[in-house]
Amino acid sequence: MSCFIQRFFFSMTHGSGIIYMVQMSTRILTSLSLGMVMLVVGCSASQDTSINIRDMGFPTSTALPVPTARITKVTDGDTFWATFDSGHIEKVRILGVDTPETYRSNTLGEYEGITSAECLDDWGSRAAEFARDTLYDELVQIVPDPLGDERDRFDRLLAYIHVDGKDFSTMLIENGLARVYREYDYSRKSVYLAMEENAQLSKVGLWGCPTSHSGGDDD
Repeated sequence: MSCFIQRFFFSMTHGSGIIYMVQMSTRILTSLSLGMVMLVVGCSASQDTSINIRDMGFPTSTALPVPTARITKVTDGDTFWATFDSGHIEKVRILGVDTPETYRSNTLGEYEGITSAECLDDWGSRAAEFARDTLYDELVQIVPDPLGDERDRFDRLLAYIHVDGKDFSTMLIENGLARVYREYDYSRKSVYLAMEENAQLSKVGLWGCPTSHSGGDDD
């Protein structure tokens, strides 16, 4: 089989839960149609345009179930604490996107010409609030990426979060609450970039902040 998950399981060692994640097929997006994605993200902002996992071409069923966990704490828009069914607790950093910082100053150069740190600070707070409203105390799926690392340099678990059948990262992107990472490869990169372009063109969320191109100033 060209598309499969080899193994994805939990093990308990010396009283501490350790999550072992092995790569899924690197061809998850072979059948993905970007035209379908652009059609969905082009819907009116007044509608619920969050893309369902099935619509994105990501696998919805596998030989082994995707682990579920309950979000017990939201640190900011892209980092959360999750408690798995086994009782094991992990700090999870979602893959592919970056919301503005809430605990330190934002770096303007990361957000394509935006010139107002104050505006980014505001949208960082809104992203964190959106994450709390959407994820806190919810049962979610923690999904690894075949191209990504298992953990970052802060030892946070790197994964996508699926809530109610939807990719939470796409919710952030379509609402202008996050930028898409270009610095490294991951399976959903092309999809996320297409969605980000749509948000930028519509000046949704943080993309409405003053930029070097607009010449505006933040009040």
